[in-house]
Amino acid sequence: MRRLSGAANGVSLNSVSVKSILLLSLITLAALIVSCSEETVSGGGSLLIPGGLLGTLPQQLTFAQPAEAVSVGSGAVSRGTQERIYIGNRDKFHMRGMFSFLLTSLPSDATVISATMRLFIVSYENYSPGVPLQVGVYLLDQDFVEEEVSWEMASDAQPWQSAGGDYSGDGLLGSFEFSGEQFGGGTIDTMVVLLDTLVINRLIRAGDESAPLVLVPGDHDAWFSCVARELSPQAAVASQIDLTYRVEGSTTNSALERRAKGDATVTEFTGTLDPAMLTVGDTPARQTFFQYDLSLLPSQATINRALLHVSVFDAAYVDTCYVVVFTSGGKEYVDYESTSLSVSQGVGLDSDSLALDVTLSLQRVLAIDSAGAGYSIGLGSNTGVNVGGYVQFYPPDWPEQSRRPVLELIYTDAPEDAKP
Repeated sequence: MRRLSGAANGVSLNSVSVKSILLLSLITLAALIVSCSEETVSGGGSLLIPGGLLGTLPQQLTFAQPAEAVSVGSGAVSRGTQERIYIGNRDKFHMRGMFSFLLTSLPSDATVISATMRLFIVSYENYSPGVPLQVGVYLLDQDFVEEEVSWEMASDAQPWQSAGGDYSGDGLLGSFEFSGEQFGGGTIDTMVVLLDTLVINRLIRAGDESAPLVLVPGDHDAWFSCVARELSPQAAVASQIDLTYRVEGSTTNSALERRAKGDATVTEFTGTLDPAMLTVGDTPARQTFFQYDLSLLPSQATINRALLHVSVFDAAYVDTCYVVVFTSGGKEYVDYESTSLSVSQGVGLDSDSLALDVTLSLQRVLAIDSAGAGYSIGLGSNTGVNVGGYVQFYPPDWPEQSRRPVLELIYTDAPEDAKP
C-alpha cells in the first residue's frame, strides 16, 4: 500500500512542475507580444504587425458636383469594321448598306448571263407587320473605303456629292421587298436578289475593277441586319455576288462567286437633341467628359470602387445602345477602341438612370496625377456594335438636384510607412 501511496505522491509532484513551467512560458510569450503589437482602431485587440504598416478601413466619398462636365461632338463615325450590316429605318435613324465586289477575275471579253446577290440575314424588326420594306440596289458612282465610309464621306479624303452615297436611277441593278415573314426564324436566313446584267456588263466593258453597290430602303419603319465579312473572314456565310458568264467565242458558261471586299452601314440621324443635356451617342457622334477635383482623397489612396450615377433624360437607338468608359487627358472626341476601360453597359429605352462603373478610369487618373488635374472620365458610344443611337443625361446644374450626376467612391488609404 505504501508503494501505491508513494507512486501517487510522485505523480502529484510531477504535475505541479509541468503546470509551473507552462505558466512561466505563457507569461514570457505575452510579454513579447505586447512589446511588438499595434492596437487596432477599435481597441478591441492586438495585431502582430508593427505600427505604421496598417492602412485604414475602406472609406466612402461622394462628389455631388464635378469641376467640369461637357459634351463634344464629331463627324460621322465609320462602321466599316462592324460584324453586321443594317438596312432600313427606325424612328430617327435611316440606314443604308454598302457593298463592294471585285470584278478583276472576269476576262475583259466576258459577258455576264446572270447575276445574283446573296445576303445572310441574322436579325430584323418590322414595326408594321405585313407591310413590306421596299429596298433598291443601286450602283454607286464611286467606290468607298471600308474603314472610313460614312453618311457624308466615301473616304476621309472624298465626300459624297449626295449624302448617303452617289447613285442615279439608271444605276438600278435590282429591288426586293422585305417584311420578315419570308424567314423561318432560324439563326441565319438567305435573301437572294437578282441583279441587272446590263449594268454589270457595262462595268466590265469600261474596265472597272469593282462593283460598288448601295442598298437603299424606302420610308417604311422596318430594318434588317445581315452578316458582314468581318464576322468570319474565311467563312462562306457573308454577302456575296454570284455571276454566270461566257467568254466571247465560247459555248461554255463559267461561274464566279465573290465575297464582298468591303461592306459597311451608313446611318443618317433625322432627329434633334436637347442642347442643355449631356450626350453620348454614335449617330449623332457625341462623348461626355466629367472632371473631378480628387485632391480630397489622401495622396496614396487606392480606389476600390467608383460609380458614376446619371439620370437619363432621353434615349433612342436602332438595335443596341452601349456606353463605354475611358480616361482622357483632354476634352476632344477620341476613338473609343484605343481607350475603353470597361465592359460596355447597355441602355434601355425605358432606363431612367445608370450606375456606370468608372473604377478603372479613376484609378488611371490617380496613377497620372493624384489630384486628377487635367484628366477626365470619358463616356462614349461602343461604336463596335452600336449602329445608330444616343442617350442624354441631366447636367450638374439641373434645377432638380436628384437628377444631377453623382460620383461615389470607396477607397482605402495607404499605411503611414508607405507614404513618402
